[in-house]
Amino acid sequence: MKLSVCMILGRCDDKLIDTFHSIDSIADEICLVQTVYDHRTADAIENFEFTSELIHKQDYTLMHEDGFLRSFAEARNVSFDLATGDMIMWVDADDVVVGPFKLRDEIDRLYAHGHQGKQIDMISMDYDYEFNTDGQCTTRQTRERIVRKDYFKWNINGPIH
Repeated sequence: MKLSVCMILGRCDDKLIDTFHSIDSIADEICLVQTVYDHRTADAIENFEFTSELIHKQDYTLMHEDGFLRSFAEARNVSFDLATGDMIMWVDADDVVVGPFKLRDEIDRLYAHGHQGKQIDMISMDYDYEFNTDGQCTTRQTRERIVRKDYFKWNINGPIH
């Protein structure tokens, strides 16, 4: 089973390298869609030693003239279109995957054997969304984060953030 990890990149945040470390160990390919040029982001991509295949697309047409992303859904779809894996995991540039090797083992198991004899089309995961000043999670959501390539397409009109 080939796993593609898809990410939209705007301006670099300090967690980007941590994100790269957490996903590079489990991805067969990483599909980055850069929506705005930022030298820190470009440097991070150029200097990180990816072990997985890197597919990097710069698509500045996804931005409004005011500097805001026109559509997260459209940008996510561009990243999904780049993916060649059987399963796609989407992450944000400031996400850090905790326990990536255990997660990859579970994805492989579910892909190979399904759940209760049924094919897996989507996997939901806990997503730590907000943190207090001590770094403790204050809001946790369950989100679909891993989908079968031929099962899912972002078709949201308007903003998703």
